[in-house]
Amino acid sequence: GELATYWTDVIGFEPNNKLAVAGLENINSELKAFSGLCVLFLRESGHKMANTILSRFYSNVIRQKTDQAATDFAQACLAVAAFYSLWRAAQSNSGLDDVYRKLLKTGDPTKNIKAMSWKGCGDDLSVQDLKSYLVNALGELAEKDKWLIKAKQNLRFDYAKPVCKFALFVSAHDTIVDTDNPGLMKVAQAGTRPYLDAQKWASPDFKTIEHIAPVKGQDTWDPQLYQTEKYQSVGNLTLLPGEINSSAGNQQWKVKSIYYRHLAESDPSRLAQLEQEALAIGVELQSHTVDLLRNATFKHHIASIVSVPTDGLWNMNLVEARAERICSILWDRVFAWLE
Repeated sequence: GELATYWTDVIGFEPNNKLAVAGLENINSELKAFSGLCVLFLRESGHKMANTILSRFYSNVIRQKTDQAATDFAQACLAVAAFYSLWRAAQSNSGLDDVYRKLLKTGDPTKNIKAMSWKGCGDDLSVQDLKSYLVNALGELAEKDKWLIKAKQNLRFDYAKPVCKFALFVSAHDTIVDTDNPGLMKVAQAGTRPYLDAQKWASPDFKTIEHIAPVKGQDTWDPQLYQTEKYQSVGNLTLLPGEINSSAGNQQWKVKSIYYRHLAESDPSRLAQLEQEALAIGVELQSHTVDLLRNATFKHHIASIVSVPTDGLWNMNLVEARAERICSILWDRVFAWLE
């Protein structure tokens, strides 16, 4: 019966109907928002084994009906999302399910972590034990420098698409343009630009993961991006409300940047100037695409991208630097959820 409730309230969580997972309404607002996004991220990733442990913590929410049980479940959501995103950003799924099987079957006796099955510990669950166990399961990936080496290579659209989306959200959350490094973002004060909540994750403003240097851009973009397949890297991706028209998407950076600036710009006079700028270089903007971009509500994440001048270069060096920055922010923020 509790698993059926978990299926309805957690796996079936719809942020357009409820602001938080049922039972979490009274907990810390940031934790409530982050946990809802993590639930959707894990669901979209198809990471079904996460439900084996999260359902255990949710049983206590149902049974105990306390803010502490709700807080523990929310923290478990963050911990599992952090563990999964760090694992999959750096390597394949191989061995991942066994981590959960071992936790449920035996725990880790060497660290006095009990098996987290009903038989193993009943409702005596420790979220701190869960975090410790998952950090240990990461092995060398719990060291940022070693993780970064692998993540910069493996966090790619064609390997881990939902994790790329998650990384783009995390690196857009409370960040600003790094004015010393056009194309990059840097961490800002808390509350600057909140992105981590379930409603934003599900928003049509983030419907598409877009390749900035397009998949078929060998003739007009940096050839190194295609010789090494770096065009698939998270450093070459962004979130958009819809796909840029293919005829525009395969053109040079100066054309695509004009489209992106429609998403970043709110001043009507500046928007009119963009149209004139496009005509000056012989480009007729696709009205449907422009309308999609202009009408989007959430736009901040594009600011770092359009800090690259229209006459600048979107090349291999920038994509690699952006991948490293996104990965670094991801690790710093989500590893804290495991501590």
